Amino acid sequence: MLNVIPKWSIAQRWLVVFGAIALTIWSLYTVSRMPLDVLPNFAPPQVEVQTEAPGLAPEAVESLVTLPLESAVNGTPGVEVVRTSSAVGISVLRVVFKWGTDPYQARQLVAERLQDAQDRLPEGIGTPQISPLAPPIGTVIQYAFTSDTTSIMEVRRLVDGKINNRLLAVPGVSQVLVYGGDVQQFQVIANPEKLKALKVSLQEVVKAANDAGGLLIDPDRELVIRGEGQIQTIADLQKAVVKVQEGKTILLRDVAEVKIGAALARGDASWNTKRAVVVMVNKQPLVDSPTVTKAIIQAMEEIKPGLPKDVKANVTFRQDAYIDASVGNVRSALIEGSLIVAAILIPFLMNWRTLSVCLFDFFLTLLFSLLVCSWIGLELNTMTLGGLVVAIGTAVDDAIVLIGATLIGIIVFSPIFTLSGVEGRIFTPMGIAYLVVVVISSLESLIVSPALCAILLPHRRMQTTEPFLALFSKRVYHPLLKWAMRRSTLILGLATASMVASMLIVPTLGRDFLPTFQERSLMNAIALYPGSSLEATNRVGLAIQTALKDDPRFESVQLRSGRAPGDPDAASVNLAHLDVELSEAAMKNRPAAIQALREVLGQFPGVAGNVGGFISHRMDEVLSGVRSAIAIKVFGNDLQELRRIGEQIETTMKGVKGLVDLQLEPQIPIRQVQIQFNRDAAARYGLTIAQLSDFTETAVAISTRFATSKLIPQLVKSSRFRKWQRLTLARGRTRLIGKTSLV
Repeated sequence: MLNVIPKWSIAQRWLVVFGAIALTIWSLYTVSRMPLDVLPNFAPPQVEVQTEAPGLAPEAVESLVTLPLESAVNGTPGVEVVRTSSAVGISVLRVVFKWGTDPYQARQLVAERLQDAQDRLPEGIGTPQISPLAPPIGTVIQYAFTSDTTSIMEVRRLVDGKINNRLLAVPGVSQVLVYGGDVQQFQVIANPEKLKALKVSLQEVVKAANDAGGLLIDPDRELVIRGEGQIQTIADLQKAVVKVQEGKTILLRDVAEVKIGAALARGDASWNTKRAVVVMVNKQPLVDSPTVTKAIIQAMEEIKPGLPKDVKANVTFRQDAYIDASVGNVRSALIEGSLIVAAILIPFLMNWRTLSVCLFDFFLTLLFSLLVCSWIGLELNTMTLGGLVVAIGTAVDDAIVLIGATLIGIIVFSPIFTLSGVEGRIFTPMGIAYLVVVVISSLESLIVSPALCAILLPHRRMQTTEPFLALFSKRVYHPLLKWAMRRSTLILGLATASMVASMLIVPTLGRDFLPTFQERSLMNAIALYPGSSLEATNRVGLAIQTALKDDPRFESVQLRSGRAPGDPDAASVNLAHLDVELSEAAMKNRPAAIQALREVLGQFPGVAGNVGGFISHRMDEVLSGVRSAIAIKVFGNDLQELRRIGEQIETTMKGVKGLVDLQLEPQIPIRQVQIQFNRDAAARYGLTIAQLSDFTETAVAISTRFATSKLIPQLVKSSRFRKWQRLTLARGRTRLIGKTSLV
């Protein structure tokens, strides 16, 4: 069989060569279109669910929203882990499925369970939203929009309208997250003194601020009633009629201050000590990151002429920069290895004909291997290219010798396919790439090599004298071989001793799952004490930015505090992310730059920092739910006991050599203003708890709705919450809120 194929190839040499040329052209076209990324998809299928619960405290979110949703999705086929997080006004679920589950099927199963569970959620809770599908390391680019004269509210309006919609239209973009800026809002701030003087209740103010609409149905048709009184300006809202009392019309402006203001912020952003609007763009799975990034940059160039001249779009992070660097390093290793192979072959062969056959075989093997990798669904990343680099020696062996080394290479490399979980997902592509090269090299040596030899080698007996380097090597090797054979006992003893020494030394060597990524982009999580306000977090972030601003090792410093709408990370306002971009000078001594950053963070009391690279932090978060290489989780029902055990673990681990960024997540009660309803008093006045809750919700500035043609949120609240504010009862009667509630 092995003789038949080469004989056929020699007989049909030109057919084989032209076929190889056609396949080469196809391979070059296919390889240029293969997706490019840093690492393979290492995370199991995950579905993230967010549910807005305006005005609810974390305890209420956990019991009323998170627990019902978690119970609903727990029995979904294929689910392995359900991680939940409850914060002020937001519930987040991360549903992790088994390896191999189709991500679209997983999303469909979760959507069906959420639809059934939605009926069990209290009134006023938002519809559970499934986050767009994105890969584990999906953020491809970040922008920080700053301005000198344009207000930050106007910058946010431009980002939410023009920029957000344009970026979502870019092919390959799955989600756009926006941090910071002031969201424009029509605000109706009721004055308690005026309400009391004019005998107007807060519910009447809320009703006056609402728009009208509905359907008019007769036996033959239905007509849509559309009020053309949609609010366009503040003046329109000020003229809204609250009530007519004793022949006098009371307008909204008579009992409240109507103005344009900033909505309640649960997140903010700044860049190099300036307030900013930060935009994070996530890509879709199996999409080439550099291609998407270039398309986003092109879209931004189209948008910039329409922005105010003082509004600057600053690129603060680009994933393709690291991809180009890492893949470029592997590509350089591949090229350098090829050149080394050629440099070694030249003096040993000393014949341009045989050298041409070997180099052509080597080039075609790598190119056809990439084509096969594309066919079987592998993308270009450091692991697949690494497999090609490792297989260089085997490819050259097959071009020179025969396929005997192929079986040995497959057997030696096969244990990598026994890895499971994350290890298997990361290293299996490298093993597959290696085996593809080995198999393609063997086939190429059987089919293409004989045809090339038939064309390039002379049709006569070749010179039998060996090149000088080959003869010299044999002259040196033969005496050493004879000496080793005469002293075989000594040689075997030295080999055995070396093996035993290696077995003793290996356990003492440092071990790591992956080498440290040399990233310029650092993502540092900082946490203030629970209960700290967003303003306090911003002040600390500004102080850190100021401390790092003049250090040439830090190119830019960006702060993202709290959370952004649609962000699956349900971060509280006391948490922030400090995105630091290292300069070229810092990359010459990256550990020193990171240590300097840790020292700056350590200067701020009450700030717990966690320094790491963007990719490494993202890997930790996706796999364990915590941005840390090592996370210890303690489970139980007693919060105080959990806290005590956590402190013991923290004290014990402080003595571990080489440990940095050790922190205990604070789990402590946060001070709250609680309004306890007096059910007996409420029953006396004919009030329901729902009525009291609605009134309290409005009084503390939680009632928000969209009320204008420009989708500007409208807020109705009381300027000061008072126990003597009136609540409207049946038949126009009113009662003071203080008589039914304990504040």
